[in-house]
Amino acid sequence: MAPRPRTSDQPKTPAMVSITDQQGRRAELPVTGDMATKINQVVEELFQICDTPKRARLSWMKDYFLTMQADNTTLRALTQEVVKKRFESRKKSSRKHFGEARVLTVEDIRARISEREAKEAVETREKERRIALRGVVGFAKSVWKDYKMGPDVFK
Repeated sequence: MAPRPRTSDQPKTPAMVSITDQQGRRAELPVTGDMATKINQVVEELFQICDTPKRARLSWMKDYFLTMQADNTTLRALTQEVVKKRFESRKKSSRKHFGEARVLTVEDIRARISEREAKEAVETREKERRIALRGVVGFAKSVWKDYKMGPDVFK
C-alpha cells in the first residue's frame, strides 16, 4: 500500500475574497488561508463588541485587509512565475548551442592528425616560397637600380 501523501503536498484551493464596488462589479481574489482566518477572527471579535453603526466601517476594514492580502499573494505568485519563465528561457537558450558529444576512435584521431600535418606542410611550403620570392624580387630591384639598363635587355 502506498504511503499517504502529507497534507503540505496536497494541492489547496486558495481562499477567495469577493469585493463589489459602487457600480456593482464583483472581483474574486485569492487570499492565503492563515491570514484570512486571522483577519476574519479579529473582525468577528470586533463585531461582537462594537455598536451597529460602526460595523460598516469594520466590514470595510475587513474587505480592505483581505484585498491587500489577496493582492500581495497574487503579485507574489506572478513574480514567481515570471522568474521561473525567465530561468527556463535562459536554460533553453544556453543549451541551444550545445550538440551531442562526439566519440572519436583512434583511426579518426590519426586521420585528423595526418590531415592537419598535410595542411601545415602545404602552408610551410607556401610561406618559404613567398620568403624566397621576396628575396629574389629584392635582389632584382637592387640590381635594376645599380645598373641602368634599357628595355632591350630582355629581347
